[in-house]
Amino acid sequence: MALFVIAAVAVRIRGDAWADFSQFGLAEEFPQFGLIATWIFHTLTFGLGEEAGWRGYALPRLQKGRSALSATLILSVLWALWHLPMFWYRPGYANMNIGGIIGWLFSIVTGAVLLTWLYNSSKGSVLVVILFHGSVDVAFTTRVAQGDIVNIMGMLIMVWAIIVVIVTGPANLSRSGKHTLQS
Repeated sequence: MALFVIAAVAVRIRGDAWADFSQFGLAEEFPQFGLIATWIFHTLTFGLGEEAGWRGYALPRLQKGRSALSATLILSVLWALWHLPMFWYRPGYANMNIGGIIGWLFSIVTGAVLLTWLYNSSKGSVLVVILFHGSVDVAFTTRVAQGDIVNIMGMLIMVWAIIVVIVTGPANLSRSGKHTLQS
């Protein structure tokens, strides 16, 4: 929600109309859902469905013997391949040009950096990354987050991830160390 608010304020400062905040959480995919139902759906399907495997299973194994950033980059390739089928059935993906695809790939990497940071900073809490993933999906898929708002939110995620790498360093992507598979 904070990303959405910052992006909406930036668009308003530029001179556009205020976003209709009452529409936040309403998605074209599920017009019958309100904000809470949309968030629960995204958290249980995409958040839990993906993060149990990506951060809960794969990341701690990949971080063993590698820097957190290297493990995240490997995981990003797998995560991008996982999302590849969406380019055949989701309009937002199917209509991307090459610039959009490059931006999307960069967003996969920077999103993965943030998820690794959250995972490592929470000492391996999969719940934290599940909740974050579900919440970000709601912000990005809400019908009111169109055009510049969604682009600014994406930019904010990317800047946030770059700051995380600079501040925490690539070795752990966390000030409290990295969480690896215990042998």
